[in-house]
Amino acid sequence: MGDEVTGFEGKRVWLATEDFPPRVGGLSRWSENAASTLTALGAKVTVLAKRADPSACKDLPYRVLGVRGRNFPKYRRFHFARAGRALAKEEGLPDRIVTSTWLVAEGFTRGAFPCPLTVAVHGLEVLRPLGRRAINRLKRTLDEADRIVTASTFTADKLTALLPGTRAVAGINGVDLQLFSPQGELRPKEFPIQLLSVGRLVPRKGFDRVIEVIHAARDSGLPAGVWIVGEGPLEDDLRMQSAELGVDEFVVFLGSMDNRELAVLYRSADLFVSPCQSNLETGDVEGFGLTFAEAAACGTPSSALAEGGVTDAVEDGVSGILTIREEFVSRTVELLRDIDRIDRMGMQARERAERILDITKVTRNLFPD
Repeated sequence: MGDEVTGFEGKRVWLATEDFPPRVGGLSRWSENAASTLTALGAKVTVLAKRADPSACKDLPYRVLGVRGRNFPKYRRFHFARAGRALAKEEGLPDRIVTSTWLVAEGFTRGAFPCPLTVAVHGLEVLRPLGRRAINRLKRTLDEADRIVTASTFTADKLTALLPGTRAVAGINGVDLQLFSPQGELRPKEFPIQLLSVGRLVPRKGFDRVIEVIHAARDSGLPAGVWIVGEGPLEDDLRMQSAELGVDEFVVFLGSMDNRELAVLYRSADLFVSPCQSNLETGDVEGFGLTFAEAAACGTPSSALAEGGVTDAVEDGVSGILTIREEFVSRTVELLRDIDRIDRMGMQARERAERILDITKVTRNLFPD
């Protein structure tokens, strides 16, 4: 940040979360990014993370404390409240508490912690079916907050539909534009048309459709292949699908990678493909899609489904294309035939990332103006 005055200098912030590295997933990455960016802006950050190992985090530029306890789904608010009281006794209350979800925020009621509270809302915790009792708990918790922020306008709209009158600010996902950049180390392409897909290997991420894209592209004469980054229970099934379709040599599984390794892949690929599916009945919805933002920052456009908060992450026709499920494969293959359009959208994706996805700007949404 250099000598820039950010307004965060010296502010003491607690970031309370159930998800933090080495735990994987979007919420874990969001928590890590928020802690790192607030620290870079000058805040003194303490992360209160479920069962974190402080000794494994000693080299981080902020402090990480583990929150202990049994049966977190039932007693998480009591575990976080106990950890917060112990920390407040040691060093006093912070200037602001930021919680990763409203479920964590339940532990930081105004009576016990009379300080400003920001509650982040990502998706599943409000989009899944909630009974009347849970909705009342949600309302009481959000009433305690002086700042409510959501992962996307989609999530904000769903929240206000659930609790009319709720005032929420959309936009808490951003990327490090220096790390995720078109400039930097490249990985040699394994195929003339190189695709990339990143995520946990679970049904909702739609990797089966990614493999179908490769099959359809090769079948139509396009020399395409894909790097798949991630781990999960579907890996064996996906490998079997690739073999059955005769494209296993064009589908390369790379396992998990850190952010720096990912940045190399993003900028090396021609197109990022990730048909994340949302199920509104169960609430299993993509609240935003950080990988789309990372790809855009590296100058790589995306092909995605127009579902959930992905419509915030990808601007159709600008930073990529958005389709319906039934057309994902055909529309993606059609796009692969127009490399000039892919290059043009890649430049537009980077411009859009600089304009609205800069993490130093987005993180400021955690605080009132």
